[in-house]
Amino acid sequence: MFPDSDIAKNFSYDHTKTSQIITQAIGLCAEEQIINNMRNSLFTLLIDESTDVSVTRQKVIMARIFTTQVETHLYKVVALSGKATRENLFNVVNSSFEEDNIPWQNCISILSDGAKLMVREFNSVLSCIRSKHENVWFLHCTCHVAHLAASHAYSELPDFVNNCREMYAHISKLTGKRQDEF
Repeated sequence: MFPDSDIAKNFSYDHTKTSQIITQAIGLCAEEQIINNMRNSLFTLLIDESTDVSVTRQKVIMARIFTTQVETHLYKVVALSGKATRENLFNVVNSSFEEDNIPWQNCISILSDGAKLMVREFNSVLSCIRSKHENVWFLHCTCHVAHLAASHAYSELPDFVNNCREMYAHISKLTGKRQDEF
């Protein structure tokens, strides 16, 4: 690593030490900086739910913070307990804000997938957030909009396009010898 340093030549580490340095030192410092920026600057929340391979439902909260430059950071990933109700989903965000002393007034907008539970006028996560800060904007996540548009466009394609896709999928699963014979 540092060939001219006798101290560095004797330094060794493995994945356990490296992961501890990242999570217990660098990660905590970065988390505190993100929280401080959210306390003192305007930001946008990007909220989505996810289910990991162990079937644990999670709430992923990203923050796009407007300081001297615009930066997007992972704010929290929180495991959801119970049903995915508006109260539970809102409480995950609100309790995180309370724990970190982040004022709702700094949140200028919310981005999400546009699910009714998230954004309908009444009885939604957005309506709960607006009870804390009434002027917060909602924006539909551009990635979700693009996915919806692509899904709809695919359904409008002629049948022969789908047939070509299925034929390619079939051929690509054949062994090299079978592909040559085909």
